[in-house]
Amino acid sequence: MANPEPAFRFGMQAIRDAFLVVHATHDLSAWGGLGFVVWHTGYFSICVWIVLFLMTGPRLLNTAKAGSRK
Repeated sequence: MANPEPAFRFGMQAIRDAFLVVHATHDLSAWGGLGFVVWHTGYFSICVWIVLFLMTGPRLLNTAKAGSRK
């Protein structure tokens, strides 16, 4: 019986694999199913725009510094 490949590689082998090994797939089960795809689509589109919108909201002023200038 042959030894299975290790789950993680280290050193130069890991760097080589990162640049050269590609496993393109359109099979939804390989990505975790349809629920995973729907959740990530929502998170990386709608939620990001909501966070950017919230960053433009009103901010509290530091009243201690503003009061000491008078």
